[in-house]
Amino acid sequence: MKNIAPEVENIKAWLVESYDISTDQAGRLIDAFRDSVSDTLAILKKNIADADLHGISQSAHKIKGSLRQVGLFEAGEIALSMEQAASKGEKIDYSGAVDILEEMLKPVILPDGKMD
Repeated sequence: MKNIAPEVENIKAWLVESYDISTDQAGRLIDAFRDSVSDTLAILKKNIADADLHGISQSAHKIKGSLRQVGLFEAGEIALSMEQAASKGEKIDYSGAVDILEEMLKPVILPDGKMD
């Protein structure tokens, strides 16, 4: 099992610094982030399977916001690209983009590195 402490601790430190909150509050935000992003990624995958561009745009938008709120700006840019492409009706490799996001988020989302 990969040790996730550095990634989570970096996010926690960023939250404490950026929002002037306690480490306990930052920990609760990270827990909420994990739940929200995991749930929304599942919805995004269903939107992709259904070729629902409006749903893809909405789900990607929500993920983008969640990522940016915890300082994961690089991952947020991937979600933004998906959101923008879907809102324009573009057919891109949405599944590939989700795969990249999941790989980036593995150390943060779940201790065992599994997304589902």
